Amino acid sequence: MNEFEKKWLNQTDDEIYEHFDSLSDDDKFEFLLGLTNLNPLPEIDWIDYISDIINYLLSNDNIEKSLILVDWFIVNFPKEYETKYGFIERELINYFIYKKDWESVNKRIAIIKNYPVLGVDIITIRLIYQLLYNLKFDAVVEYCLAVRKDIADSDKLFVNPEEDFAIIIYLRKIQDYYETILHYEEPDRDKLVQELKEINFTDKESILQVLKHLDKAFVEEKPKIETNRITNEVFKLLNIEFMKYMYYKYKLPFVFSNTIFMFFANSKLYSNKKYVKNVFYFEKNTLNKHIAESYDNVYGTNNLEIFGKVWGMYYVFDFFHYYGLINKLEFNNLIKYYEYFRNEFIYIEGSDLWIYKFVFEWPEIDFQNRKQEYIKLFDESRSIPQVDAYENAKMFVEKLNNN
Repeated sequence: MNEFEKKWLNQTDDEIYEHFDSLSDDDKFEFLLGLTNLNPLPEIDWIDYISDIINYLLSNDNIEKSLILVDWFIVNFPKEYETKYGFIERELINYFIYKKDWESVNKRIAIIKNYPVLGVDIITIRLIYQLLYNLKFDAVVEYCLAVRKDIADSDKLFVNPEEDFAIIIYLRKIQDYYETILHYEEPDRDKLVQELKEINFTDKESILQVLKHLDKAFVEEKPKIETNRITNEVFKLLNIEFMKYMYYKYKLPFVFSNTIFMFFANSKLYSNKKYVKNVFYFEKNTLNKHIAESYDNVYGTNNLEIFGKVWGMYYVFDFFHYYGLINKLEFNNLIKYYEYFRNEFIYIEGSDLWIYKFVFEWPEIDFQNRKQEYIKLFDESRSIPQVDAYENAKMFVEKLNNN
């Protein structure tokens, strides 16, 4: 028995944690690794210890050390990992996406596919947006196909989010229909209606109405909106036209465009507006309230989702202007508001900006000839202390606002 074993065998969780907490981040790994070699193993909450150190390891690109601990835990406590994998897998996926290591991302996704229900609040839903925003459209559809049924059949969820996954499948199927029209082929509507029924889209009349709009391939015409009220039918029409517009202009698929547009499909945004002429123009305080009410600033459960939707507002405002729903002055004002809220989220997410580098891959986002400065800020947020990352973000935003 070596000295480490003599000292730490049969120690209590409190005694082990007190020592662990006193160590430097560099020494924590070696200590934890030593504990994994004890026989019998200490009765401690291993996942908490691994979670404590994994961010430090990943921020220093010690992926091998991270995987040594994670893989050891999976082998030795497989049932426990099934129920507690969420945080660990979220951090690993963040890292591998940042590194553009999609082979490793797919390996982590395979774990989520096996136990999607148990990670719903931490990673399962979040991953939809992470794949979408990183422009991995085939991957997000395949992922939703793999996990939707387990989510739908679960009795462990207080609020069942099946629709979050089903809508992605639905959108891919109606895009396939639209592409058939573009190729001057005859689509099989009855087959499509049946396929959509299998994922709980059962309103045949509503589906056929959507398909009727899709039968008209995109042309340089603006849809006529003959109403002075913003009804669900208006939203539906505009959403379809927006998806066609984004497909035509940027080759972006329906799954991406719908996600961005639906951020504006909220009746509260349009309350007390009587006339179509200005109904799609929003004052800054109206947008601020909408964003604040949408964003979970307590637990951060939807921070990635809302970050992307805020940065994607540009596309919606551009669409509104193109279709004559707002005039040039209103468009310019909305772009100013958009840049303000975009900057606000740079500060809010100051220490995690590296996770949001997907925005640099999006088409036509204007960085005002400072794209490399933005990229530098986002990259640095990963390798410096949180307080410094927030300070950097604050100074960067102040500089932008003063210009």
